[in-house]
Amino acid sequence: MGELGTWATREDSAEAIPSVGEELTAAASECGAKVWLRFLEGGEHTYAEVDAVVGRLAAGLAARGIGPGDTVALFCSNRFEFVETWFAVQRLGAIVVPINLSHRGLMLRRMLERAGVKAVFAERESAAAALEAIAELETVELYVAIDGAPPAVGISTVGQAELRLSSAPPPRPGSGTDPASIMFTSGTTGPSKGVVWTANSTAFFTRSARHSLQLVADDVFYCCLPLFHTAALCCGLLASLQARASIAIRKRFSVGGFWADVVACEATASAMLGAMTPLLIGQEPTPEERSHRLRVVNVAPATESYTKAIDERFGFHVIQGYGLTDFGVFIWHQPGETTPVGSCGKPSAGYECTLVDGDGFRVGPGEVGELWVRTTRPGISTQGYWRDPEATLAATSDLWFHTGDLMRRDADGFYFFVDRAKDAMRRRGENISSFEVEEAFLRHPEVTDCAAYAVPSELSEDEVAVAVVLVDGATVTPRELVEFVEPTIPYFALPRFVRLLPTLPRTATEKVRKDLLREAGRTADAWDREAAGYVVRR
Repeated sequence: MGELGTWATREDSAEAIPSVGEELTAAASECGAKVWLRFLEGGEHTYAEVDAVVGRLAAGLAARGIGPGDTVALFCSNRFEFVETWFAVQRLGAIVVPINLSHRGLMLRRMLERAGVKAVFAERESAAAALEAIAELETVELYVAIDGAPPAVGISTVGQAELRLSSAPPPRPGSGTDPASIMFTSGTTGPSKGVVWTANSTAFFTRSARHSLQLVADDVFYCCLPLFHTAALCCGLLASLQARASIAIRKRFSVGGFWADVVACEATASAMLGAMTPLLIGQEPTPEERSHRLRVVNVAPATESYTKAIDERFGFHVIQGYGLTDFGVFIWHQPGETTPVGSCGKPSAGYECTLVDGDGFRVGPGEVGELWVRTTRPGISTQGYWRDPEATLAATSDLWFHTGDLMRRDADGFYFFVDRAKDAMRRRGENISSFEVEEAFLRHPEVTDCAAYAVPSELSEDEVAVAVVLVDGATVTPRELVEFVEPTIPYFALPRFVRLLPTLPRTATEKVRKDLLREAGRTADAWDREAAGYVVRR
């Protein structure tokens, strides 16, 4: 990381970074016969085939009036049509809006209304939600059925296969800073906001991921995360494209089928996010988990206990990164550098970070502060929130993007995640990291997943609660769990309430829905440490 305030010169930025659309055309020319996409539910597609089909679909969309600046919503799971549509829309200078398939009702309608979508692509499983959401939207002119018969609605409809024309127009030249996609945030704590990604920012985010993973043409990336999520899109699909590698895609994660897939497709790289890691660690050992070819996996979160378990049991190299839909992934483990366990790394080239206190002043090494980030190269950042200038301004004051996340930095410049600022708890005047509470519980051999969150206290501020998922057949009690973690965390952070749940509520992108846990408050099934007469040792 350079000194704060350092801005790239033209010489520093001399290396051109092709857009992902340009990458596809180049890859089709360089290695057209190579299989790029392998869908494990069926179907393989070469680089040349993908490029050709993308061009034919772009021609069909252009004939239907879709052009520069138009927004196109995409309701699609991990299948070939997602990739085809994502590239075809951007080839026309239009803006693709991938939709999280868990969205429904009023929330979804507001997202599509804010995006001003002109066309909608939807597969059969998502058709009902999509049609309900656009029923009263005057902007929608075209509905494309990805599979099945087009519905009879009051707008133009067509099947995706019929939309592909025989001749393709040349790609539309445009600026790398034009909007290319709108990526909606998960909305776990408030209304979803549409983040405007450009061709440049998409390519740059992807390059950072590929550099950290050290992907090369011989690699096979295994992807079972949804492609509408940035981790699968940039770290998997687009990074494999930049590397001229191959990618094996499964529609969704299966704890029982993960290792069989990895072995069968001879994967060398992958990503394990959210609940995937504890679920895999919680399974009985199998021969496949040591007979694979995986050399590197992006694991998040990669706690000390997870990293140790992965190294000893699964035998692949763990890397971490940090990012968010709003700005991309800009902190990574850097190749050739020994990263301390628990650190998410250092800022990638093109970005600089700082940590600040509540008044916006920088904090020193070892101190906790909110992470702010900005680019050091023109044209590679996102463009804020679509049609939401107030939210954009609030997140980017002082010319930095405010992540809302708490971190600390050591004397060598490595960053360590502490907590989501909105997840931080305050009890009896003490600030408490939910991340550190969760890590303490996850060290217990019978705990497979955990979420710490705040509930209101009778004495103002918060009481600490945890929801815990145990391995199958576990017999440990809430009291025994509290006794286990007590020696490892401050007395004031020791949870008062413990809930044992079969699973944690999560979004489709595997983020824990702590908003639902907080809304539930003090539930009848929660063990109350104070009511049980448990005496906390200080």
